[in-house]
Amino acid sequence: MIRPPAELSKYCDGAVIIIKRLPTLNRMPGVSLVTLPDGRALTSLDETMSVHEFELKLDDAIDGATDLEPRERSAMSSIRDILKSARQSKAITVHQRDIIVLQSTRHRRIAAP
Repeated sequence: MIRPPAELSKYCDGAVIIIKRLPTLNRMPGVSLVTLPDGRALTSLDETMSVHEFELKLDDAIDGATDLEPRERSAMSSIRDILKSARQSKAITVHQRDIIVLQSTRHRRIAAP
């Protein structure tokens, strides 16, 4: 099954944006990708970056970067469009949440309890 570069994964009355891993996003200050078992990722913003700032950084990267691969440009445009649509909707509010990530200090996989 071919998945879009960015899509909503719904749960209860909410949704999260699931993306294909993008090196450009991974290098963006304040942004981390949290890889899911299927190879796609969640986007995590640190405390220095708001969702609105992230949307602006996406705009800047899409409009200004000449070295973006078409696949990355398309994915970043999809993320931006999802965020813009949510921001403009009267039926949706955007909330920024923290996620808990356990990171190995020895660069090994963490064993399940």
